[in-house]
Amino acid sequence: MKRNILRTAHLFFVLFPAIGVYLAYWQVFASEDLMNHPRNRRVLLNEKRVLRGTIFDRNAEPLARSEFELSGQGGTRRQVRKLMAPAAMSHVTGYLSDRYGRTGIESKLNSHLSGMTRLRSWDDLRDFLMADQRRGHDVFLTIDAHVQEAAYSALEGRRGAVVALVPSTGEILALTSSPGYDVARVDTAWETIQEDPEEPLFNRATSGLYPPGSTFKVVTAGDALEEGIAEPKTSFRCNGHVNIEGYDVRCPDGKAHGRVDLTQALVVSCNVVHAQLAVQIGKSRYTSYARRWGLGEDLFGDLPSKASSIVRSDSNLTTTVLAQTGFGQGEVSVTPLQMAVIAATIANGGLRMQPYIIDRVCSYGGERLQQTTPKGEQQVISPDTAGLLAGMMEAVVSRGSTRGTFSSLSFSVAGKTGTAQNPHGKAHAWFIGFAPVESPQVAVACVIENAGAGSKEAAPVVRDVMAAALAHL
Repeated sequence: MKRNILRTAHLFFVLFPAIGVYLAYWQVFASEDLMNHPRNRRVLLNEKRVLRGTIFDRNAEPLARSEFELSGQGGTRRQVRKLMAPAAMSHVTGYLSDRYGRTGIESKLNSHLSGMTRLRSWDDLRDFLMADQRRGHDVFLTIDAHVQEAAYSALEGRRGAVVALVPSTGEILALTSSPGYDVARVDTAWETIQEDPEEPLFNRATSGLYPPGSTFKVVTAGDALEEGIAEPKTSFRCNGHVNIEGYDVRCPDGKAHGRVDLTQALVVSCNVVHAQLAVQIGKSRYTSYARRWGLGEDLFGDLPSKASSIVRSDSNLTTTVLAQTGFGQGEVSVTPLQMAVIAATIANGGLRMQPYIIDRVCSYGGERLQQTTPKGEQQVISPDTAGLLAGMMEAVVSRGSTRGTFSSLSFSVAGKTGTAQNPHGKAHAWFIGFAPVESPQVAVACVIENAGAGSKEAAPVVRDVMAAALAHL
């Protein structure tokens, strides 16, 4: 009998702490996830009574705000979300629907916007004690509405994306995916939006994976400079093609560039030189540099995104694939965000900053509850190397095929074009760059699907975005 009592006591001593830990987990650690679960009907009903917080851009212009309106004969009060530029901002703010859930910032910071977070302000406490109208917290983004709209307008509805960053901080000024969709029509036109062959719901800026084409040559050139394999004036000979372990690397149309230095090889976008440099750097070192540039890493925590890579997960980096990677083809696949980060890293003296779009969260009374601090992730290349590479990229713009595109601007631009071969159709058009060269304030990457030459299609978009950014910063 005594033994059974002891066993029961031991069982209680084990079970009660276990139950306590279990309840503490759900009540403390997982409570916010439960509150924001889209199937939690109780929370959804409570959200209707709370005036949802406003999403602002960096200049405190409202991008999405809520109002209570009376509707129907009985004067039923309902909450309505008012949106600025619902298509241009669609992949940033995202949609908010009782039927289809939430995306974008509306999803990421729903707990704050809806007032259903453990992080409370004095304003929240006062409203609770006085039974006053409850309000959600306000969110301030790094996005500049003028730059975002300039990017969306310049894309002209074509499938593509633009990402603009502040090199020294990682702040995202524009995160534009085209085509967008009218966020306000999600409930009424869901099937039409979802079945659109242009895939407007897909965020190409953070999740679109593309071959980078010749824009990736800045990575290869930067790695070679850092390794001491070459300098801007190092001489090479291009005969139009070179055989690397049975694979014939060719420059466009088999054109022989003759004797060129590394700067000129970047200006004329010589495949032969950059393929040879990649092989000379070697598989191990090239892979190591790729990781330092951010490939293989989830660069962005503020919104869903995909990692870039230089090889498929099921394959190896052979010498021939390495040679192709050196000029941006082969198996390398990148997001527009990744290429903007690469351009920003060069502009920032080789220091890669973590990109972010959420600047701060405040109570409706202005109390600051959350603040993002710029974070340096990796010194990819030395400041001296970055300076040399920036000079080479400036020569690309001033001496290359885009010199006319940027000649009207009052500031200097460094950049690189790309025309990425695509096995599924016409080539993708790329351009990456930063400005002003002497004191970079904005770095931009643009890709337009199946558009052809980057110098003709993507470069003008980047020009317009840079002009808008430097006019408003």
